[in-house]
Amino acid sequence: LILEYGHSERAMPLDAIGRALSGNIADRFGLSGKGRIEVGYNADVALVDVDHVAPLSPETLRYRHKQSAYLGMPHRGRIARTILRGQTVFADGTGTSHALHGQVIRPRDHHLSG
Repeated sequence: LILEYGHSERAMPLDAIGRALSGNIADRFGLSGKGRIEVGYNADVALVDVDHVAPLSPETLRYRHKQSAYLGMPHRGRIARTILRGQTVFADGTGTSHALHGQVIRPRDHHLSG
């Protein structure tokens, strides 16, 4: 929705969306090695086709319950590829044999207080 309403309708720059959805969150929760494309950070990247527009359908939902208030509505943006720790784990609509298992990371407590 942020691509549809933020970028397409209100001209929010893509770099600002990237910061809002990754860097700012990683900073807020003290997640070291996350949220940036820089030396020393994890090579975790989602490549998004921002021009792709299609209605949301149960088949395209990537979670357990195939329900959403947005079913049937056209949405902008499609994940084209996901790279986790430098390995492609999702491409062309399917997971790959290189899928890696993640690990639970916990925010540092001092970042959670105001």
